[in-house]
Amino acid sequence: MNHILKVIPEIGLKTNQILGLHTNATLSAWVKAKTPKKFLEYNKKMFPPQAIGDETRPAFVCHQKANIKYSPEKLWYVACLVRGMTVDEAVKQLSFVNKKGAVFVKEAILEAQELAVSQHNVEYRSNLWVAESFAGKGMVVKGVRRHARGRMGEVRYTYSHYFVRLEEVHMTDSDIARILEFDGNDSTVEGLSDDDFESSQDLEPRLEELEDEGSNDDSSDDDVPLAAVAARQTSGRLSSMKMISLHIHQACTVNF
Repeated sequence: MNHILKVIPEIGLKTNQILGLHTNATLSAWVKAKTPKKFLEYNKKMFPPQAIGDETRPAFVCHQKANIKYSPEKLWYVACLVRGMTVDEAVKQLSFVNKKGAVFVKEAILEAQELAVSQHNVEYRSNLWVAESFAGKGMVVKGVRRHARGRMGEVRYTYSHYFVRLEEVHMTDSDIARILEFDGNDSTVEGLSDDDFESSQDLEPRLEELEDEGSNDDSSDDDVPLAAVAARQTSGRLSSMKMISLHIHQACTVNF
């Protein structure tokens, strides 16, 4: 560039013409893109045909919202909130999050839902769940802030990117039949019982043993109620695990 400016006066241009020379179009070819592009390339990926009998590959859509004027550290908390939720549940939860980043995440999820229906052949817009949700660091604009005694301080205006991938829920005929027959009791829903957790009925003998040990022990009277109360609280938590699993199951189903 310096070589070009040295040659220009020899051509016969005046000083004001040299200062008005624009080279933006030439320099813009070397400027790097300020928005990520690799994540959206997953939407163009072509998969080979599946064989008969293979498990159906769920449809998915990738979407991003770039250069959000929000800290990536703060946006990370909102992005983690909606992971694993259905689209409808994620939109409901984000509507009650009193954070600036929740607005951007909600808009990105709704935009991705619209893209899934219009461009990726997803039949039911509510039959989607958030498979991936994460935030990335964007550009950082540095500024100057004046301090006392003629000193200057650096100010950083951070931007962030939000990435989301929605995936279609794959449901078999048996799952649909089980949902239609669900009447609110865990006995009608197969696969919800967890062997790793004990039921509240199995803890009743253990509660009696703790009370007997507390009455026969030489410890103070204050220790006996604490052991019994702790055991009863544990029983209540374990008995509520089934109710929590039922609510999660209802949130992940589709209204047919």
